Amino acid sequence: PVWAAANTIDFVAIEDQKADGTAGDTFTTGAWTKATLNTEVRDTGSNASIAASVVTLAAGTYILSAYTTMSNSHAGIRLRFQDTANTVTLVGPGMSGVVTTNTAANWQTRLDGGFTLAAQATCELQYYSATATAAIVSADGSGSVEVYSGLYLIKIA
Repeated sequence: PVWAAANTIDFVAIEDQKADGTAGDTFTTGAWTKATLNTEVRDTGSNASIAASVVTLAAGTYILSAYTTMSNSHAGIRLRFQDTANTVTLVGPGMSGVVTTNTAANWQTRLDGGFTLAAQATCELQYYSATATAAIVSADGSGSVEVYSGLYLIKIA
């Protein structure tokens, strides 16, 4: 991956990675729900750790980009990045993704923005699904790791 190369910026990449052929999670309906994040792919500045899909971040100012992938969804799916210890939404809610036909198409809901933490915080990437028809995309069995969600951060101060 591109982020595996040596660099001088503080970059964090955390993903929901599953073994080849393993499907993703099923969405919970009608409530903000913690998205699965289970693999710290890169952390060039030792600014983050992950445990039980909770990201602990060092104080600082960050630029965030995140996504989750779905299929068979017919309702709005939104993302937010939440400081769970202080009950503060740091970024979001993001755009709402909607599929208007009965289709098995795969698509992503994205979240982009910036935030500042005055102190270390425990945070979650969370999604909201309006109906029970949403499900994270099925495994493709391509011979490589399955990646269903991603959280990418650059610490700028």
